Amino acid sequence: MAEMSPKMILDTCLASLRAWTGEPLASASFRKGPQRSFRLGDSESGLVIVGLATLQGGEESKGIGNHWWEAWAFAIRLAVPDDEDAPETQEDLRLDMIHELGQWMQENRTLYDEDSGAATKRGSIATVDCWSGPMLEGEEQEWRGADCVVEFGTLRS
Repeated sequence: MAEMSPKMILDTCLASLRAWTGEPLASASFRKGPQRSFRLGDSESGLVIVGLATLQGGEESKGIGNHWWEAWAFAIRLAVPDDEDAPETQEDLRLDMIHELGQWMQENRTLYDEDSGAATKRGSIATVDCWSGPMLEGEEQEWRGADCVVEFGTLRS
């Protein structure tokens, strides 16, 4: 089985998230990599930004031959616009997005790239850090969000 590059993992992860039918993720707006600006459509419940974060712990020898584990960490930012008239509703939406990301992860521990036949060997949510406030410098919009780190392991040989 072929190795998945970080770009292949990111693209496959994002395609899988975009195809997910569970709400509220299904009606979110999806973006790849760092964003300088964004706008939600009327029917979009929130924002999901996915990008490469780091190679966790460097390469790790599998122990035989020239086989190496790599654990690529991806940052997934979940965010919903805050609404001072309905703060509990927006908090529930943020919590629902976090829960639905967990549901997605349960179904996508292994990602497959159909074009190359490459696959990740394992996937897991490493951290979830909740926050609130503006996302961009000088932005007036307040958000409720969660910065999640999802790791996908690959075997290089």
